[in-house]
Amino acid sequence: METNIFPLELLGNDNYADWRVKMKNYLLGQGLWNLVETSSKPPKPDDDVVEFEAWRKRNDMTLQAIQSSCGMDILSRINNICSAKIAWEMLAKMFMESNEQDKLIQTKDDDSIIDEGNSSSKNNAGQEREDDYADLAKAVRRGDWETTRAFLDLHPAASTAKITITGGTVLHAAVEAEQEYIVETLVNMISEHDLAMQDCDGDTALHEAITNGNHRMAECLITKNKSLVSVRNTDGLLPLTLAMAIGHQKLARYLYSQTPFEDLKAEQGRDGARLLIGSIYKRDLDMALDLMERCPRLAFTLSREGRSPLQALAVSTEAFESENRLVFWKRWIYHHCYIGNRKILNITPYTKNHTFVFFLLPSVGATDQVRLKIKQNNDLEKTIESGFKHLYEMKLVRTQFQELLSRMCEAIPTITRLDKQEDIIAPLIKLAISRGNFEFVCQILKANSSLQWKTRSMFRWAVVHRQHRIFSLAYNLKKRNYLIHTLDNSKNTLLHLAGMLPKYSPIDHIRGAALQMQREVQWFKEVERISLFSTKEYLNKNGLTPNQLFMKEHQNLRKEGEKWMKGTATSCTVVGALIVTIMFTAAFTTPGGNDQDTGLPILVHDKLFKLFIVTDSLSLFSSTTSVLMFLGILTSRYAEEDFLRSLPRKMIIGLSALFFSIATMMIAFSAALLLMLRGKYWIVIPIIGLAGIPIILFVLMQSRLLIDMLVSTYGSGIFDRKMKLSF
Repeated sequence: METNIFPLELLGNDNYADWRVKMKNYLLGQGLWNLVETSSKPPKPDDDVVEFEAWRKRNDMTLQAIQSSCGMDILSRINNICSAKIAWEMLAKMFMESNEQDKLIQTKDDDSIIDEGNSSSKNNAGQEREDDYADLAKAVRRGDWETTRAFLDLHPAASTAKITITGGTVLHAAVEAEQEYIVETLVNMISEHDLAMQDCDGDTALHEAITNGNHRMAECLITKNKSLVSVRNTDGLLPLTLAMAIGHQKLARYLYSQTPFEDLKAEQGRDGARLLIGSIYKRDLDMALDLMERCPRLAFTLSREGRSPLQALAVSTEAFESENRLVFWKRWIYHHCYIGNRKILNITPYTKNHTFVFFLLPSVGATDQVRLKIKQNNDLEKTIESGFKHLYEMKLVRTQFQELLSRMCEAIPTITRLDKQEDIIAPLIKLAISRGNFEFVCQILKANSSLQWKTRSMFRWAVVHRQHRIFSLAYNLKKRNYLIHTLDNSKNTLLHLAGMLPKYSPIDHIRGAALQMQREVQWFKEVERISLFSTKEYLNKNGLTPNQLFMKEHQNLRKEGEKWMKGTATSCTVVGALIVTIMFTAAFTTPGGNDQDTGLPILVHDKLFKLFIVTDSLSLFSSTTSVLMFLGILTSRYAEEDFLRSLPRKMIIGLSALFFSIATMMIAFSAALLLMLRGKYWIVIPIIGLAGIPIILFVLMQSRLLIDMLVSTYGSGIFDRKMKLSF
């Protein structure tokens, strides 16, 4: 039932002309007509609050009079307009004079006219609206809620209008500016449906909150409208996948608890795969394990970018035990950390005897106690506690990675077609081998026994990428000959591949071109050892034997190794020759002088003199030896096989002898100084201390090279011929 509170006939479809005259007279009588006919802009809250409030009161009275005198079908067209002037102009445009009296016509521009109802200008309503929204956006960004509320009271439609450059609403602007109070207030004012409005990029206010990593705002939005977690932007990103992609892991865990799992399984599980990949890269493995438990097929599902979670694990080499490069004592602690119940190491300080007790829980269940007696120190306590917790967390992550890989491997047999399994697994094994991911390869083959003898290219890839641990699996295979004696498209045998220089070589971390060349020769000899004699003379597509191919491919590396060897030997020869000269001269310039009658040194019976003579002689002999070794290097023929033993052996002997000669030279110098300045220790001791500096510098600069050469030449080697198969 329509009710009219004014003494005017309700506006209908056929009485606009009469209604307009009567309404104008009514407004004139109330002193409100000038508000409708004015062409000036209304005052702004920032300019004059009093003037603005007076204008708003008169505007509300005029608008109420107009709307209250309209029939329901007319009122529905202007009930969203908050300006009396625009409402009046809106009605004028809606009705047109015709031969059939005043007939209601709906124009094509109805929607744009309604939008213009939020402006206050007669001649340029669109520009007025843009300016007003710019003021609203500014007020929101600076956190001025009073101005924001006043604007929204005057323009209710502004709460859902697009006011930012990117097409966002006032809520988008508040979230982007991280004005939490305004966001919470707006959320209470706006309907659930309007909370899901998207900007030009398809982002809701929740997407904006996630971009900023604001957990509180995200929770506020989701509490009002839980369906926001299921809204994708134009990139197809759910709020959850967006949070994981940009690294807000804590927020991602919360969103994971709020997001329906059906959303992650939609579109063939691409969002679930994307989330699983993100959790692997971000090391949020609790979420990854839960995803695998709820949907095992996500392991080999492709994300929108065309990657699978199994692929992400294949390249995560540092996450597995093969990359456990720790010093011996850290390695011992690492292997004794019990991860079964995921308990943090209990580090208890006993301040009475300054002893720390570290409780390590091994898998056997017993409790080992390692007591380290150290001086009580707060900083040291923090350092020790931090270091042990770091080892625990490292093992926890790697244990979770192993569990995740195991679950993914268990999901592979669900692919019933064997050819499809091979299409999925073979590229992943190749990728894992190129990265040296030994555990990944072993787990895949262990979980899929039917693939063990069908991946014939596995050992070829291991040789090409120089992955010694994976190649070591070939030693104990019963079908080794069947697997390793295969040809590629260029008729290259496995030995040919060993003769090729890797394009992306893992030998780059080895110090010096000579040691790199040595490693390449070791690879070639090792593959040659397990190859049949017939393959050693087999010609490939280019008519080259494996040995000829090796010489051709390694020609540049051999030259670089020769240059490195000669440069190092030349520098050391100069040092050695200088020491020989000095020590030879010092032997006949004895401290204290000689007896005029016998010619013997005066201090011949002094123990320090004997020490001087012995160390001087040792320095002379060792430096001479080093010079001879380095001369042998300079005159070497530098064939490929020389880099395997001959050249490294000479370099090891030369460097060791040179180090020994420097050390004994410093001892001889100190002994001579003590003989000459006996009793003047305040001079002698500092000088002797300085004499140790050359020895320390030599150790720091050359010891690593010497150790690398010793290990590479005389060590157990990189190949493990006794490796036990785990599948």
